[in-house]
Amino acid sequence: MSYSRVIEEKLDILLRCTNINVKIIACLQASNGLNEDQVSEIETAKALRKQCQLLYGWMKSCYRVYNCFVNVMEDNEQLHVANFLKGNNDEPHVPMSNSRYERLIRIKPKLMDSIHYSQMFVSSLETKKAISMTDCQDVRIDMLTNYKRNYILINAIQRRSNHSFVSFGEALRETHQDHAADYLYEGEVVAVHVNTNHPVLDTPLSQSLNENIVKECAAATKGNVFEKLNGINCHLISSKPGKSIVIFLYCKTTDDMAMFVKASTQGS
Repeated sequence: MSYSRVIEEKLDILLRCTNINVKIIACLQASNGLNEDQVSEIETAKALRKQCQLLYGWMKSCYRVYNCFVNVMEDNEQLHVANFLKGNNDEPHVPMSNSRYERLIRIKPKLMDSIHYSQMFVSSLETKKAISMTDCQDVRIDMLTNYKRNYILINAIQRRSNHSFVSFGEALRETHQDHAADYLYEGEVVAVHVNTNHPVLDTPLSQSLNENIVKECAAATKGNVFEKLNGINCHLISSKPGKSIVIFLYCKTTDDMAMFVKASTQGS
């Protein structure tokens, strides 16, 4: 798939996970990714979403801008954006899943009230690379209320990766805020990781299984690939959030593997 096609098909996710600031703009200009007119236009736009729309529009029509942008993202703590643009979907440094992103939006008001801001909490997030150095500087500005600091932190996590989401929960527990961590994960279906004798299939199979688990959990249907798994006391849906299940599968023949791939991707 061409890079311009990737941008076109994944634009919605790219717009929500990309952070543009004065440093990013300066780096792009310094590396000849943007000319003076483009810098002026993007600075005039001010709104983050509009700035991202301008950048991705220029990237689609110019490989030089695209290449410079990917390099700048890698060098400025936005590896999840660079990986996504290059088609590297390996966890953990890819954009946050839609389900987690949408949940953060829904629970943000209550979460802002629940979190006790502290330097220890921010330092934990910084150490885990859950947020960038720029985010840390923004949240540490004097005269901000705790409510505003929490708002900035949650917005920063939303723009990042599943790694950031998990690290956010870990930092809450490390600072004795289990109530907020539990609320963060409330209702989340445990992740399933598949290891097969064909490693190249592990990631797509894991993603497919997780998608089907979510569908089954929502529809409460039976008769698909999970019925047999639950029949051997592997209760995927009732598992405790935050505790991953690792499934080791051995397929005797390539036909067995083909059958499993078909069953797991079709959910039947």
